[in-house]
Amino acid sequence: MLAKTLAALTPGKLKYSFFCNSGTESVEAALKLAKAYQSPRGRAASLPLSP
Repeated sequence: MLAKTLAALTPGKLKYSFFCNSGTESVEAALKLAKAYQSPRGRAASLPLSP
């Protein structure tokens, strides 16, 4: 139900929603999603993440 409400409120044709339990989980998912998006385009690089 919440996913349908979010899809109706956002611009464009939102097809998927991903809900996380914590900020850490959401950041990890965002990094994985960005890497998966860039890999087929040949732009993914393994860069060390440091604070």
